[in-house]
Amino acid sequence: MISVTRYARPLLAAGVALALVSGTGCSWIKHRTHKTDYANSTENRPLEVPPDLDVPDTSAATPLPPASLLGGAKTANSTGFLVDGDAKTVWSKVGEVLSGFNGVTVTGRAEAITSYDVNYSGQSFLVRVESAGAKSRVSAISPDGISLTQGPAAQLLAQIQSRF
Repeated sequence: MISVTRYARPLLAAGVALALVSGTGCSWIKHRTHKTDYANSTENRPLEVPPDLDVPDTSAATPLPPASLLGGAKTANSTGFLVDGDAKTVWSKVGEVLSGFNGVTVTGRAEAITSYDVNYSGQSFLVRVESAGAKSRVSAISPDGISLTQGPAAQLLAQIQSRF
């Protein structure tokens, strides 16, 4: 009777050798020049943009309106009145003055932007204190960001100015 272990060792060695040869055999078949073919392909070139396409054509574009018509934050010299002192100190003083008026309801305070949200004579607006150099400007601004120069806001600003 023939022992199984007698044939197992040569078969195991042959299997290991076959696995090694099959795992590394692909690199023996391919040529070394194939490894750099991808670098020479035309798809790998950098993108070239024609000179007339690098900036969009704006000849038919709508021009922007002047900055003064865009709205938003107004400059410090737009409306209101000037008071000596820095904005934080003047903001505190305006708060004290507003609390002394009948008919004025302060619905919000924003120290970060030095503003008070105020209701006066049926109108809601901001009383804002802005730095204007060594002085501060007190002004009234509507909810949509427009400086108010008439109506209840102007009346309240006049009363605040009389207390300074």
